Amino acid sequence: MKKATSYYVMMVLLTAFSLVFAQTSPSKVGTTDNDRSMNYPGGSTIARAANGEIMMVWGTLAGPDSLVYATSYDDFLGAWNTPVALGTGTGEGRVLSHANIAADADNNFHAVWSSNWNIVHSKYDGSNWSTPVSVTGTAAPWDTLRCAQTAVGIDGFGAVWVIWSTGWEDDNVNEWIFASRSVDDGVNWSAPDTLFKDAIMGEMPNYSLGFPHLATSLGGKVGVTVRGPKGPLGQYSAAFQEYNGTSWGVTEYVVDAAGNALFADSVDIYQLSMDYDAAGDRHFAFYTAEADFDGDVAKGNIYYTKKTAAGVWSDPKMITDFENGSADYPSIVFGGTDDLYVVFFATSTDTSDALRHIYGVNSADLGTTWTGAIQLSYNTVGLDARPPSISQTIGAVGADVAWIEPEGDVYGIYYGLIPKAVVSVDGKYQPETYSLLHNYPNPFNPATTIEFGVAQPGNVKLYVYNMAGQEVAQLVNQKMETGIYEVNFNAGSLASGVYFYRLITSDHTMTNKLIYLK
Repeated sequence: MKKATSYYVMMVLLTAFSLVFAQTSPSKVGTTDNDRSMNYPGGSTIARAANGEIMMVWGTLAGPDSLVYATSYDDFLGAWNTPVALGTGTGEGRVLSHANIAADADNNFHAVWSSNWNIVHSKYDGSNWSTPVSVTGTAAPWDTLRCAQTAVGIDGFGAVWVIWSTGWEDDNVNEWIFASRSVDDGVNWSAPDTLFKDAIMGEMPNYSLGFPHLATSLGGKVGVTVRGPKGPLGQYSAAFQEYNGTSWGVTEYVVDAAGNALFADSVDIYQLSMDYDAAGDRHFAFYTAEADFDGDVAKGNIYYTKKTAAGVWSDPKMITDFENGSADYPSIVFGGTDDLYVVFFATSTDTSDALRHIYGVNSADLGTTWTGAIQLSYNTVGLDARPPSISQTIGAVGADVAWIEPEGDVYGIYYGLIPKAVVSVDGKYQPETYSLLHNYPNPFNPATTIEFGVAQPGNVKLYVYNMAGQEVAQLVNQKMETGIYEVNFNAGSLASGVYFYRLITSDHTMTNKLIYLK
């Protein structure tokens, strides 16, 4: 057993922005035959319900047989279930199905995707998926406007919101962002509202397909972000529009604390994502295509800024530092308490794609300080920029992330976790809560690693049990200080099968499952 000090100390060296190559229990969910099978980009293809259930959705290759699939994680078996086909996708060109998913307060999952250029919705009630219902309607003009690029979310009153773009038109007339909502779990939908009418003028910039992101608040507000139009000097802006519970406001642009447009129109601002915290403050993440505030034209990095509920902006800060490379397509989510998470795709050099990976950063103090970049993927060499997805609901030990990796003629779909940021108490780094992460690898043969967090000093036990409840191994039984630990478990003397590992403290008991396959 060892205390995972070096990894977590690196995480909290917040001003250094060093890379943290963290093993976050990546597991393979399935395969697909297309590198655009997961949303590209905008919404999320992974969701976690309040009861802890995780669900993922994705599409398949363009063509007449394009399908959309969903799968959930089986806690008992410690593995992903067999994918279930929800329906057909759009099946053409670079748009594909753009499947997205979100969970509501009743632990139902809501999936939306583009099917034959119409936007459809289906709900999972814990046992079955409902028959897909059209959000846009099946009649023209929706099936001729090539609707795609979706995102879905649940507002504070339980209404289901769906946004989509018709940016694939490229005719300078019909390229818009639309929003619709349902107050009866997707049975009926409101007439779509056209967003950004005062800014886009029917033309989405540079084939962007809109790249819309959707955020919902506990107070009923809804925010939508999009790459905005070019300014006087020809650079893209970062725009958002907000629904206040009654109507949509005018288009707003991301600015600095003094109210000035970012970068003074000298640098392209691309993908923009936002989320609300419990107080109603709006948190933004975006990337620049060419430079940072210092004018380093060889860089492209992720920035963070905030607009409070009272309308006060913070000055943007760079939260990644990839020398001579790029970091792009960020998504930001609020994780409860003071936690923020950002995931993105990055290249660490401009001469080789050998280090192109999915990364994440997080903050334990609502954006004041940030961790270094946490690497999630390990096999994205040769993959064009394909953004990751992050669940809108955050689990007790961190944020759920999904991405794809090339595997010969197909693409693997993977799951990983950004662990909660470690906080400093009297100069000592500690997790905010007790945690017991999924072992990795899983399944395993014959050894696996188990990582856990101790929030308060005291006696800690970590035991392994078989399916009959019999103790087969004592991995830890001692007094331990606050910190993050990892221990290796070698099952070489045991039979193949499902086992359970349990963390026991004076006031907490946590159990996970592992699978040993010889």
